[in-house]
Amino acid sequence: MPCAIIYLGAKVSDDVKGQIAKEAMNILSTGIGKPIIYCSAQVIESVGGFAGNVEPSVFIDVKSVGGLQGKQKELSDKFCSLIESKTSIKGDKVYLNFTELTGGNWGFNHKTF
Repeated sequence: MPCAIIYLGAKVSDDVKGQIAKEAMNILSTGIGKPIIYCSAQVIESVGGFAGNVEPSVFIDVKSVGGLQGKQKELSDKFCSLIESKTSIKGDKVYLNFTELTGGNWGFNHKTF
């Protein structure tokens, strides 16, 4: 179950947050090769900083049970492009973290993978 938790350090409308979440799920599905039915994205407004200053920035935490190895650079590009297209935040203010989990450490629908 690929998941992207997007901590968005900018005020945007709920509609834009929904657009970001939907596109993030598409990026996960196509980029990792997992069915979109298992993809999840959450957009959370936050206040954060970059380079010692509190300013608009984004942190994206991408987690998946497999499928990330060798795809991080492409996913980083796609997520940065998404943020740039929907907000005023440029890619040089976007940080990403990629974590692969084992199936036993990821729960869904009353069980683990």
